[in-house]
Amino acid sequence: MKNRLTSIMLGLILLTITASADVLTQNFDSWAETSYAPHTITNNGWIVTDTTIFAGPDTPYSSPNIAWLWGNKAEHDTYLRTPYTSYGIGTVSFYCKIFTGSNNSTNEFEVYSSADGTNWTLKTTVTCDSKTVWQYKSVTINSYTARYAKIKKVN
Repeated sequence: MKNRLTSIMLGLILLTITASADVLTQNFDSWAETSYAPHTITNNGWIVTDTTIFAGPDTPYSSPNIAWLWGNKAEHDTYLRTPYTSYGIGTVSFYCKIFTGSNNSTNEFEVYSSADGTNWTLKTTVTCDSKTVWQYKSVTINSYTARYAKIKKVN
């Protein structure tokens, strides 16, 4: 099963979205822990698919919970999506770390924005390449028409 867990611990996913007035953060501390199997979970407008929420080891940026994005197969659609934002999307930031039992040496994430939560525009792809150090990633979107952001795990 560890081969399937080529996941990243999007530890915290301190997803900070700023624009003119909206500042959203998510650290998963108020979310219920789940079993070690992929789930789709919603909480106050946030959606995380193909994930496990748990108190992760070595989580300096998220105490105590993290969202562990699974998916390394084509049938999985593994992502974190924000709730609706009234004033657009400024910057999407998060911390990532590759699961130490993973065979992957990197994990890639696509960052998207959307005006309606259905039609998505790819903004960029970011790479996480550490199994030992939490890496800070930040993507500037700066769009007043974008109302949602999504971070999708692609490998």
